[in-house]
Formats: sequence, C-alpha cells, structure tokens
Amino acid sequence: MKPNDPAYKKRDNRIEIADLISLYRSKWPAFLISIAACLAVAALYIYIKAPVYEIQANILITDDDKTSDFMRSISMADMFVNNTSVDEEMSILNSHSLFRNVTEELGCNITYTVKENLIKRTKKYSGTPVKLTPPAGIADTLRRSLKFKLKADKEGVVSVTVRNNRDKIVGEVKEKRFPVTVTTPYGDFILSTTDTYEKGRSLSMQIGFCGYDLAAELLQKEVMCYIPNKKADVITVALNSTDINYAKSVVNAVIQQYNARGIEENQRKAQQTADFIDKRLVDISKELNDAESDIEQYKQSHDIVDVEVETKYLLTRKGTLEESLIAAETEVGVLELTRDFIADPANRFNLIPTPLGAEAAAEAIEAYNSLILERIRLEKSAKPGNKVLTALNEQIDAMRTNVATTLERSIASARVTLNELRGKSGDSQSRLGDIPAREREFVNIKRRQAVKENLYLFLLKEREESALRIANAVPKGMIIDKAYALSDQVNMTPAKVLILAFLLGLFIVPLWLYFRSLIRNKFSDMRELQRLTTIPILGEVSLDRSGDKLVTAGNSSSSTAELFRLLRSNLQFITGGINAKVLLVTSSTAGEGKSFVAINMAASLTISGKRVVLVGMDIRNPQLTNYLGVASETGLTTYLSSSQYTIDDITVHHPEVKGLDIITSGPVPPNPSELLMSTRVDNLFSELRSRYDYIIIDSAPVGMVSDTYSLARVSDATIYVCRANHTTFSDIEFVNRLYAEKRLPHIALVLNGTHVRKGYGYGYGYGKA
Repeated sequence: MKPNDPAYKKRDNRIEIADLISLYRSKWPAFLISIAACLAVAALYIYIKAPVYEIQANILITDDDKTSDFMRSISMADMFVNNTSVDEEMSILNSHSLFRNVTEELGCNITYTVKENLIKRTKKYSGTPVKLTPPAGIADTLRRSLKFKLKADKEGVVSVTVRNNRDKIVGEVKEKRFPVTVTTPYGDFILSTTDTYEKGRSLSMQIGFCGYDLAAELLQKEVMCYIPNKKADVITVALNSTDINYAKSVVNAVIQQYNARGIEENQRKAQQTADFIDKRLVDISKELNDAESDIEQYKQSHDIVDVEVETKYLLTRKGTLEESLIAAETEVGVLELTRDFIADPANRFNLIPTPLGAEAAAEAIEAYNSLILERIRLEKSAKPGNKVLTALNEQIDAMRTNVATTLERSIASARVTLNELRGKSGDSQSRLGDIPAREREFVNIKRRQAVKENLYLFLLKEREESALRIANAVPKGMIIDKAYALSDQVNMTPAKVLILAFLLGLFIVPLWLYFRSLIRNKFSDMRELQRLTTIPILGEVSLDRSGDKLVTAGNSSSSTAELFRLLRSNLQFITGGINAKVLLVTSSTAGEGKSFVAINMAASLTISGKRVVLVGMDIRNPQLTNYLGVASETGLTTYLSSSQYTIDDITVHHPEVKGLDIITSGPVPPNPSELLMSTRVDNLFSELRSRYDYIIIDSAPVGMVSDTYSLARVSDATIYVCRANHTTFSDIEFVNRLYAEKRLPHIALVLNGTHVRKGYGYGYGYGKA
C-alpha cells in the first residue's frame, strides 16, 4: 500500500468558500450577538474616553551673538561663545531642571479627577470644584505621591481619605465641612471650594499630589521634543492631551523656560567678557599712563618741544620698518597677555583666548576650551565631589600646563622676530648719524606708548559692545509657531471606533470557529466528513429526541425515519450492483449508534416487503434485547456452542414489525472469538441466505475488539457507523486504512447524530467508490 493512496490522505485544512458561507449563515445569531456586544463596548469606550488632540509649537534655533572686530581678530569669542547645535538644544529642552520649573510654574504636581457617574471620570485641568493647598515647601522635598479621595454629599458634608503610593492610609477626615484640613505625616493639607463648586449637589473626586521632581519626570515623558526636518534648525515641542488649553499652557511654558535660560546664558557669557575687559583695562590704563609719563619726563629732561616735526623727514624713510616693529610688539604683548591670563589662578576654569601668531597653540587652546565648556555644562547638574567632574578638573589642569608651555614657545619665537626687526631698525638708525641719541630714545618710548594706546582703545570698544549684549540679550529659540492644536484628534474618532467594533464583531465568530477547529479532535457534519475520507457515504441519520430505539416502525414520517428510507434506497450504490444480502453493521467505538442504525435499517427494509433477519453478533456486549424489548433464553451463542439447537430455536419474531426476525446474542460466552471462527457460523449464514432477503449483522466495534474481522467472510457489505461530534479524526483515519486494506467488504459510511436540516440530507454526494 503506497503512502500516497487516497485512503492515507490527512485532514485537508482548506475550507471551501461555499462551506464557509453555509457555516457562517448557520451561526448568524452568534454574529448578531458578537457585533452587538462589540458595538456596546465601543459606545461605552466613546462615552468614557475623551478625544485627545496633539498641541504643537515650533521654534527656530538661532545664534545671534555677534562678536566685535577685536574679539574676532584674537578669537576671543571662543572663550565665551560656542557654536549652537540643535542636538544640544534638544538636550536642554528635555532637561529635568527645565521641566521642574514648568511644573512649579503651572502646578502640574496636583491633578484633579472628578467622578461624573459610575463609569466616567473626567480630569479637570481648570475649573475644578475643589482646590488643594499643600503645606509650604512640601512639594520641593516630597518623593512620594499622595492620593486624596474626596466625597461630599448634597448638604456639603465631606469625607476625605489620603493614601500614599503604597496604598496605605496616611490621613483621614470624616463628616466635615469645607474648608477641610487633613493632617498627614507630611503636613496639613487644606481642601477648599472654588467658584465652580455647586452647592446642593454631591461630589466625588480624586486629587493626586506629588513633589515637583516626580511631576517633572512624568511631564517629561508626556512632552515630545523632536526635529521634524534634519535640514532645518527647527525643533517641535508637542503634547497630547484631552484639554487643549492646558496643553497649550504647558508647551508655551516649556518654550518660555527654554528662552529664559538662553537669555540668562547669553547674559552670563557677555558678563564674563565684560569682567575680563574691565580687569585688563585697569592694567593697560596703568601701563599707558606710565608710558605717557615717560614721554613727558623725557621731553622735559632733554628739552624737546616737538620731536615729530623735527624728525619727520628722517622717520618717513623708515616708517615701514617701524610699523613692523609695532606689529611685532603688539603680537608679543597679546601673547604675554594670554600667558598672564593662564597664570592667574582666578582664571583656572575660564576659557582661554586664541591670540594671533600662536598657531602652534591654537589646536591645544581649542581642545582646552572644549573641556572648559563641557565642565560648565556638567557643573550645572553635578553635585559636589562628583567623580566625573573631579577627573575633568585634573584633565583641564594637565592641558593648561601644556598650553602654557606652548605659549612660552610662541612668545620666545615672537621675541626672536622682534629682535630681528630691532636689529634692522638699529642698522637704519646708524645711518642717521646726524640725529641725536635722545631722538632715538624718544622714538622707542613713543612706540611703547602707541602699543599700549592701541590695546586700550580696542578694549574700550569691546567693553561697550559687551554692555550692549548684556542689555539686549536675545534667546536662541525664535518662536515660529506658538502652541496650537491640530485639527484631527490623536485617538480614534467615534466613527472609526464604531467601524472597528463592527469589523471586530464580524471577525470574532470566525476566529472563534477557527480556534475551536484547531483544538477539537472530532468532526461535526457531513461536509467535514466528506473532506476527511474518500469512502462512499450511504447517508446521515439525524438526532431523534423521542427516546425510541425503533423509529421506522409503521408509517412514521419523522425526519429520522425518512433518512433511514433514504439509506435503504442508497444501498444499491455501495456494492457496485452485486446482490448484497448480508450487511455487517459496525463502528469504531461504543456509543456511535451502531445498534440503533442496525435495528432501524432492518425495520426500514421490511417496509418494502422484504424478509429481514437482524442478528446480534456483538456477543461481548449485547444490546438488542434491551433496545427491542424482546426476551429469549437462547440466542446465537447457544446455537454456536451446541449442535442440538436449530435456527428456529433461536429466532424471535418482532411483535410490531411484520417480516422482521431477530436472533439475539444469547448468553455472554467465555470464548467469543473461538465461537465466531467456528464453521457453525458459516452454516448459519448459508441457511439464513436461503430464508431471508436481507441479513443485518449487529457486530462489535472494530476499534475495540477483533471479533468483527472474523465476520468479513460471511458478509457482502459493511455499514460503518460514525457519529457527529463523537467520532474522532483518528477514528476516520482508522476506517480509511480498513478501506484501503480491504479488511472489510464494501465499506460504506453512515453518519449518525446530525442536526435536522431542510431536505433531510437529499443532495449530499456519496463519495467515490
């Protein structure tokens, strides 16, 4: 036998569309109930769930911090100004401290929820009927959340219960009137009415209270900050809420706090520049005064009135050289100025300028300034003794030493250049033999005074610009759009909820049927049986609620009787035209209706005038006598075990069904298998064939004992009974193997226990022979 033989086919999981439609039509009450239930749940959801809208605001990140010509010339802006990064600004917008300020400003650490009815709760962001006043300062230190459950009757009598985050009662007040003071371990909380409180109406509400830090964490999770377009320096701040006005207030407050922090930061940077300039102006002013005093004393001591007029002609010739000397002197002065700035302990953690002429130190200074900026940001949030801050300080000290060394080398190089220029200038002056030595000395003093004067004027100009930046500091975030609500709500609209509920109601029943089919191991109807087997199906027998074992007697017109008449008519199709007089009726297990089908099949054949004998050969568990109510002391086993009994001795005429004789099983023998294998069985059926038109054998279930196989030699065809919602898929696979291996003659199936349908099953196919 080949494995791909049709009898070995497994259960086909493909369900035909027509069968599905028929199945779903039969389950229309379940569909109605499912859809109604889902729509009811959807309506309840729509009633309870308020629409949620997204509120957005957009800001453009700018950097309007303008530096002066002097600051740009010596890169002093790098000391106090860094390029703005959108990602860094995102970090500021999402910072805990910013949201803490917003929470404190708007009072987001207190929430009010009013119980409208049994199922609906409404959050009140404004217009709450009762206001909670916490103890002063408790919101700054409280690390737990408190829940106030308030109930007030129509007379204004109030009861309040306070629970902490572990659901432990920490305060309680009963039957008081507003204002109510509730004493807790955290202080006294006061509950008072507002203008929206309605007297004469009961009130049930819940008030949540927590510290600013916890509320800031919760608000930080709700507010969304993101960059909508990577090509533009725009940040969107958004919040989903059922209260549009509340969400607008939060979003606008977040942007205001961010801008306030930006203004404060810009002012701080400008003030640092101003402080540095003021300090240097004091030093340069003293040095300039000293240089001018030297000129005055020199003129007085050497009786010089106007040296420039007297030496104009000669100095013009070497003007170019003198300009170079001044530039070199200025460069050395700037380098020394930067070196002194580094050497000052007060500037340990200040940014270092990058002077011109110190290209070798520029990279080190830039890296040093980056560490200083990182320390400034870390110092805002780090606590004293922070290990990361300590490590960063050590790194800054080490890099400062490296920068100082580099500057010393730059100063040495600049002095070499200066000395070279002075040497050239000396050569020029040596050619001026007619110019007195005092004139040359005066020029040197004048040159030093000019250098100090240029530095002084530059610093005065920068001080004015710094003052302007302090007075006119602007935020980095330019508001493009103030908070506004999107027109479409975030959660589903009522129409979408109802449509989804309707579709869900449609799908629940098919899903239920599908999963039920996955876990069950029994088939339920004729169509499913036809998909499980290729064995010819004689027909089906519907459930009979009368309780009678014999339902085809007389002229019964019940659906079950009609189906047995249909089985009788279909007998000729299962044997291929042979004269099948002996019909073996069996099943897989007990309880499938084998004896019921055998009795009524025999009775149905007698209606057409045929002489029929019903032989009870289930000798291990005989049931015919109980079903038919016939009593006989003898039976098949007495006939088989003793030759002194004849067929007439064991045959009983049915009192109600004319033409129907019965041979009962008789007493249960100790050796049933040996009796059924005896030659008297062959002799019995040979004689019965000559007396009757049909012989119906009620045999034992083949899935339980092997007795039935021994009767295959005397049978012409087999009626195999299976029962809807009782016979398992493995039982059908078993009978498929019997059919393929031809262990029983001409097997045909009868489906028992089906539900009554219009037409009693006419129109069902009979399978393939």
